Amino acid sequence: MHHMVIKHFKNSITDTMKTKIKSTTISILLILILAISVSCSEDADKTTSESTSSISQDTTSSDSNKSQTEDISDIEDIYSIEVKDNRVFYTDYQGERQSVAMNPKRVVTCYNSLLDQWYFSGGTSLSRVRGTINLPDEAKDLIDLGSMLSLSTESILSLNPDLVIMNAALENQVGLAKMLRSLNIDVLLIDSRMNGYSSFINNIKLFSTINGTDDSDYSLTKDIEDVVGSTIERASAQKTAPEVAVLFSSSTNIYMETRSAQVGEMVDMLGADNIIEDDVPGASDVRIPFNLEYIAQSNPDIIFVSLMGDQDETKKAFEAELFDNSTFQSLKAFKNNRIYYLPKEYGIYKPNANYGKAFEYIYSKLYETE
Repeated sequence: MHHMVIKHFKNSITDTMKTKIKSTTISILLILILAISVSCSEDADKTTSESTSSISQDTTSSDSNKSQTEDISDIEDIYSIEVKDNRVFYTDYQGERQSVAMNPKRVVTCYNSLLDQWYFSGGTSLSRVRGTINLPDEAKDLIDLGSMLSLSTESILSLNPDLVIMNAALENQVGLAKMLRSLNIDVLLIDSRMNGYSSFINNIKLFSTINGTDDSDYSLTKDIEDVVGSTIERASAQKTAPEVAVLFSSSTNIYMETRSAQVGEMVDMLGADNIIEDDVPGASDVRIPFNLEYIAQSNPDIIFVSLMGDQDETKKAFEAELFDNSTFQSLKAFKNNRIYYLPKEYGIYKPNANYGKAFEYIYSKLYETE
């Protein structure tokens, strides 16, 4: 699955995204595009260019005033949302059309990051799962279903749900979703593994439509998008784009993350170059196996590391594995002390409403001298 990003200035603006825009927003987008084409005619050629030449220093005033609403609308509409007969129809992660009833009253949520997005979109829930990260204050006293990895059918059915929200990245939840649908219970099976920020924007639109708090004007995400957009603009003014390796480490394994991963997407949107090229086997996925030889050939300026599990223990294991290795020691990132361990709320968990802060943090490590 190709990575999804907002059109932004990364040298010149990359435009590999598909434009599949919800029909009810076409008239609004046409007005925006017409207005922007008048004031920013010089940028029209840039938006179709895939050049990797130096970032232009001649940014016009119309660029800096560009509407953030246009930036949001440039995110690929992955759901193709339609409302008919009080049901919301959407295309799921497997490309199949699904539907759920609007304004559900008895919602069971099986993943806290999605619970956070659901509440952000005006919804409520009967349940949560174990953990405190991405748990809304209003949801702290909800029924705890236990581990998201070992949910029981009985505990879900006992709540008599009219909608169940589940994570498609978890095999056990995918199996439960099939069973619940066979019982004619609506299920939202959401896959947010790829392109976390773009998924966040899409999920808010879908969830708000289901909850009757339609976000067709992107008002719910406007403040977040304003911060993200201004950070991208600052990045576009940089003269050079650093080469970056994005790593994911547990206590036992290390992986390289692609442009489609959560951190990889932010790095890409901020104009830096992920060392994993599109033609590398597995590059269409979120992570690929760690390969020190490949990293050494690319010799990145910066290495970002997301640490799974206990941060201190995982960091010790990561450094014990690599820091005494002469090949790793030869890397520019190692020599220049530019290996950054990301806060867990930006690298492991979904930033959600804190995406603005996450982009600012990544920007500071990419471009600001410490």
